[in-house]
Amino acid sequence: LGPFKHKVDDGLPLRKAAVACVATFVDNALADLKDAKDAGSPPDLLAAALRDASPFARVAPDLAPLAVVALADKSDDVQIEAHALVVKLCDLVPDALLAHSDALLDALDKTVNKKVKDSAKATTEADRAYDLVRSGLKAALALAALPNARDAKAFVEKAQKKDKLAAEIARLQHKATIQ
Repeated sequence: LGPFKHKVDDGLPLRKAAVACVATFVDNALADLKDAKDAGSPPDLLAAALRDASPFARVAPDLAPLAVVALADKSDDVQIEAHALVVKLCDLVPDALLAHSDALLDALDKTVNKKVKDSAKATTEADRAYDLVRSGLKAALALAALPNARDAKAFVEKAQKKDKLAAEIARLQHKATIQ
């Protein structure tokens, strides 16, 4: 192709698959947790059972650093998968996420405040960029909903000061109240 070079990211499918596998792992853990709650287990017995018997509970705290790495990935596809993973981990291991909140919020800040190129205004590239921002806002809102997540709440308040982000946050919060 002449002097032009086309870079191919050979590791992209593997990184996407790795994050998807972890998300499936977390989905299964959340399903087990829901089944135990539906069975009527008292919260303290439920927590003890999950801590002692579930392989998910022993591994889940180690998933927060993986989410941090995936959020910092250069691929938008991996980042979107990572945002969904963060939302799921908020239900499963909120304390582990709060321990890594600085790194998570730094990565989310880069995503949410990403500039969309002017030449891409009417293209699918712009739509993908807005989807990435929306996904990052969902993850930030999930983090902000955790108890003792002052940094995440401050992050969302800062994002609400920007008109476009404020409108998107309002849409996401409205959707969450409907569901």
